Amino acid sequence: MKKKVKEKPVYRGMCAVPGCGEAGEYKAPKSRHDTGEYQYLCLSHIREFNRAWDYFDGWSRRRIEDFMDAAPYGHKPTWAMSSRIGGHTFFSSEKLRDSFFEMLGEKPPSRKAHSGARRERDAFAVLDLDPDASLVVIKSQYKKLVKKHHPDVNKGDKASEEIFKRITNAYKVLIKLYGKPDEK
Repeated sequence: MKKKVKEKPVYRGMCAVPGCGEAGEYKAPKSRHDTGEYQYLCLSHIREFNRAWDYFDGWSRRRIEDFMDAAPYGHKPTWAMSSRIGGHTFFSSEKLRDSFFEMLGEKPPSRKAHSGARRERDAFAVLDLDPDASLVVIKSQYKKLVKKHHPDVNKGDKASEEIFKRITNAYKVLIKLYGKPDEK
């Protein structure tokens, strides 16, 4: 394993502290307001400087929090990626998706098909079935759940009635997907 060698600081003249005769080898900002302008200090004065340095001296808690919030973005203004400029959205997840498919040389699937897939996935979930369930299994599970949650069986139970509606709607979605039960 190689031993890490600490680089020696560069000599920049005498220490900037008046009356100090040591070599100014360590760079320090001149002020909080201009961190791009530096002074060079000796080892003892840079240690003293670092102990006393408080960039946020005199700032309110709110101003410090705002500064911290802006730090990840380099204190530059930012906007939401989907914000609008003059009524036109310059970025949207749909545009990104379409661009990705075009880059691959494929036609993007229609948004209607995408929403249909979600309805089908939700329908399988309502009936508590795997997405690869056959029509026979779907029909059997539907009958079982309808018997359990039918309004006539539960005599006015609103929760059961809502579940019954969801089951019926889910079954309709899946029948459209597979075709009518007597066709298969």
